[in-house]
Amino acid sequence: MVDVKDAGPRRTGLRSRREDEARLPAEKSLPFQVKVPNKTTVKAIRVTDRGKGRRLNSADALFKDLGI
Repeated sequence: MVDVKDAGPRRTGLRSRREDEARLPAEKSLPFQVKVPNKTTVKAIRVTDRGKGRRLNSADALFKDLGI
């Protein structure tokens, strides 16, 4: 029978933030894939950066505006 306290850390396949921070300088890369936004997304970002666009007060208002 194995004593739980002697089993060591359980490996879930997930890394801790500390492990990711330690890997960044060693691997010289981010721990996720960086994606470039498409033209539609860039346009939407620029509109909101200029303070334009609609602001809704609730999720329900958003869903109604979207027709869902």
